[in-house]
This record gives sequence, C-alpha cells and structure tokens, in this order.
Amino acid sequence: MLWDEERWHAIEARQLQSCREAGLLAQLVISLNSMVILTVWRGDFADATALIAEAETIGAATGTRFAPYGTLLLAGLRGSEAEAAPLIEAVFTTARAAGHGGVVEVSQWAAAILCNGLGRYETALAEAQQAGPAHWP
Repeated sequence: MLWDEERWHAIEARQLQSCREAGLLAQLVISLNSMVILTVWRGDFADATALIAEAETIGAATGTRFAPYGTLLLAGLRGSEAEAAPLIEAVFTTARAAGHGGVVEVSQWAAAILCNGLGRYETALAEAQQAGPAHWP
C-alpha cells in the first residue's frame, strides 16, 4: 500500500460522482463508506461524520446494509469510550453471529485503537492480536 492519499482521494471522489450521476444508491453507500475511511485518516472527523450520516440515510431508505468500517475507525480514533464501546461491541457481536470475519477483525482493531488511546495498553494489545493478521484498512 503506497498511501498515496491524493490519488486515493481522486479515485474515491470519482467513484462517488459516478454513483450519484448513475443513481446507483446501493453502490453509493459502499463508496461513501470508503470515502469515510480516507477522510478519517486525513483527520477530518467533521466531514467523515457528514459522510457517515449520508450513507446511513441512503442505506435506511434503500435497505442497503453495509459493514460500518469507517464508522468504527472514527469511533476508535475519537477516543470517547461512551460512544465507541457500545458501537464496537454491537458490530462485533452481530458480525460474529453472522460469520463475517472481516467485520469482526475490524471491530477488534477499532477496540485496540480505542483502548490504546485510553492508555489501556494490555487490552489494546490483546484486541490487536485477536484481530489477526489481516492488513486493514
């Protein structure tokens, strides 16, 4: 992964524009989630929050379900245990019950970020180790 943020942003922006122009609402939800991840990595939590709200609104209106990778990342990095912990636990529990291993790993990774930021280093390490060898984002 090169972490070429400018090209990453250009690709995501083009994808969002294409989905909007074509009226591909189900794909738009997925593309918005991808843009959330980039936006969070760039540190723009306000824009990420707006993108999450748009994705959730479209998802609710269309019945499109998606793994909230960007939402989990944002919650972990914000460091508010009261907000992040219930979300992480709910996503983890639902994903594990459904057998969605990738979502389970991402929720554990978000828990590791949260715990690290809260100074709970042993718990953060345990969560990161449980997340496995997946290389995410």
